[in-house]
Amino acid sequence: MGVLCLGQGCLSLQGALDGGLDIPHSDKRFSGFSKDSKQLDAEVHLKYIYGGHVAAYMKMNQRSIDLILEV
Repeated sequence: MGVLCLGQGCLSLQGALDGGLDIPHSDKRFSGFSKDSKQLDAEVHLKYIYGGHVAAYMKMNQRSIDLILEV
């Protein structure tokens, strides 16, 4: 099949596809796709899959989070 399933979302998508639902998709919609070079940066895409953007946001706001949790 060639699909990497990481959770329930993959199963529901597979069921929809098996049922005949046409779901348009494209590499252009993925994080890490460059409109200039028309290529997908796999490292950036992988970072988003594993939540690297969330970790960066949490680190950026760590002081505020610490202040909130102290109360």
